[in-house]
Amino acid sequence: MTVRVPADGLQVAAIVRWMITHDDPVYLRICRNDLPEITGETPNPIAPAVLCEGADVGLVACGVMASKALLAADELARHDVSTRVINVPCLKPFPDEALHSAGSGSQRDHRIQCRGTQNRRASS
Repeated sequence: MTVRVPADGLQVAAIVRWMITHDDPVYLRICRNDLPEITGETPNPIAPAVLCEGADVGLVACGVMASKALLAADELARHDVSTRVINVPCLKPFPDEALHSAGSGSQRDHRIQCRGTQNRRASS
């Protein structure tokens, strides 16, 4: 099974077009939020893509967190930290080699992930 996590509506469309030609099962994780368009006119549905160039720090994100990583890069730029942001739309199989080549050039790399909230009820 392949797992895809698009960063915006343009990438959703690109992944759906890719899914039509793909024979194996695909899990497409999307959100209901209205996300800004950040991947450009022809986003790659498979390979990691550099959304923002930088040399000091690298942020690796997927889905909703890709736009948050760009916001973080803007904030870091105000503190003179040059940040590279990489969008990874494919989580399984994870594109290790492609990510390594996209991420080369920054001094430190970090990944950003979103953890779901869990509803908890107090027991009586």
